[in-house]
Amino acid sequence: MRAIRTVFALALILVALPACERPEPEAGAEQTGELTTPEAYDADTLPWVEEGRTVEFGGREWLPVGVPINDPAVVHVGEFEGMQLYAPADETVPYDHLMFYVGGAEWQVLQPTAPVPDTTEADTAGPM
Repeated sequence: MRAIRTVFALALILVALPACERPEPEAGAEQTGELTTPEAYDADTLPWVEEGRTVEFGGREWLPVGVPINDPAVVHVGEFEGMQLYAPADETVPYDHLMFYVGGAEWQVLQPTAPVPDTTEADTAGPM
């Protein structure tokens, strides 16, 4: 009888062990509980592109750069005029890049039009 309990206990441990090894989701990642394909946008027909405007997000202006890239690891960070915006999963605020999905495995990269402003205060006390 003791052998049966030992086997049963080992079986429970083997079943529970893989669940303990699952990585935690990244902070700030949108957690919906379901895997969905993001909405694809035709970069040539977006109103802001047709009107020659920039994307405004995070207090900065952004423009598309380069050709679309394939399958980056991204997290949803917001939207602009109904268009879902994503950032590389390894970047934090303030982001260096944003992206939007254009279909298939391709994502269009956006870069800011200006660097992040330096918000540190200059030392105005002068020499002592």
